[in-house]
Amino acid sequence: MDLRNFLKQTLRGKELTEYQYNLLAKNDIETVQEFLKADLPKLQILLDIKKPHSVYDIKVELIDLLGKEKKCTFATLYEEEKQNNLDHGTGIEELDKLLEAIGQPFPRVWEIYGEAGVGKTEMMYTFAINFVCQQREQPRHVLFIDCKGDFESKRILQILQELKYPQPDEAMKAIKVVNVFSDEHIIAVLQALLKQRLEKLEEALAIGLLLIDCLPACFLHLRSKNERMLANSQLTTVASLLRRLNASGVGCIVGNASFPRDELGKIIEEQGDMISEDSGGTGPYEPLLGVYWKSVCTLRMSLELPNPEYDDCNIDTVVDDGLRVLNVINNTYGPAGGSCHLCVSQAGIV
Repeated sequence: MDLRNFLKQTLRGKELTEYQYNLLAKNDIETVQEFLKADLPKLQILLDIKKPHSVYDIKVELIDLLGKEKKCTFATLYEEEKQNNLDHGTGIEELDKLLEAIGQPFPRVWEIYGEAGVGKTEMMYTFAINFVCQQREQPRHVLFIDCKGDFESKRILQILQELKYPQPDEAMKAIKVVNVFSDEHIIAVLQALLKQRLEKLEEALAIGLLLIDCLPACFLHLRSKNERMLANSQLTTVASLLRRLNASGVGCIVGNASFPRDELGKIIEEQGDMISEDSGGTGPYEPLLGVYWKSVCTLRMSLELPNPEYDDCNIDTVVDDGLRVLNVINNTYGPAGGSCHLCVSQAGIV
C-alpha cells in the first residue's frame, strides 16, 4: 500500500513536506506497514517532529483509515508482526542478560567488530548453531555469507559435538553457506534473497538469520580515489538491503574488522573514505567501513581482549586464555556503554 497516498488522507500526515516523504523513502519506509512498524523515536528524529505524540497520532489515523477501507486491522498487523518477531535469545547466557538490560531485541541489524584473531568468526559460528538448535518446533535456517573464504564446517561439527546436540547433521544442513568475494557479489546475494522472500518462496522464507563474515573483505579492493564514491554507494546499497531483509523478518549480524589506532593515518591514506577518524570505535582499535557505517546498525559491539596490558600487543604474541570482553558501542533501542565477559571455548563462545 503506497504510504504517501494514505498519509495525505490523514489530518496530520498531510502536513508532511516533500522533503520528509523523501527521507522516509531513503530509509526504506515506503509502505503503510513499514511506517506503522517503524520505531516511534526513530520516526520522530527522522522527520524532525518535536512532539512524540504527533507521530503516534499519525499512526493511529492511518490505522483508522485502513480499517474503514477494510484494508487493514489491528489483528492483521499483529499477526504480521508476530511472524517477523524473533523472540529468542542468542544462546550465550551473559550476552542475553546484557541485551535484556539494554533493551535490544535479537537481532535487528547488528555489528560486531574486533581485531584479527579475537574471535569474531567463532562468535558467528556460535550464533548460527544456537539459532538452528533453538528452532526445533518450527525449523528455521541460517544464511552464512563467507567473505573471507575460510568457513570451517569441521568447526561447526566440533561445536555441535561439544554441545552434545542429538542431530548434528540436521543442524549443519540448516546452516546455508555462500562464498562472496566482491561488493557486487554480496549485493547480488542479498537482492536475490529479498526477491525470493517477497515472492514467498519457501526456502527463502525459512531463512531467519543472516550472518556476514566479514563485510570489509568485499570492499578492500576499492581503494583508489576514483573508487571511493563507488565503494560508498555500494555500501549504502548493502545497508538498504539489510534493513529491508530485517523488516521482512530476517535477523542480520555483520562482522567488521578493526585496526590499531597508531596505524590510522596510513590506512586512511590508502583506503580513503572506507576508513575514518570518526568511525566510532573505542579503545586501541578502530573499525573499518568509515563514519557512515556506524549509524547503519541498531546495535554495534566490539569484541576485545580483557587485559589492558594487551593494548600494545598483537593478539598472536600473548598467551590467550580465551577470555573476551564484549562492549556495547552504539544502541538504537536503549543505553550504550554496557559490557559482558565471554570465553572462546571448544563449545564456541560461552
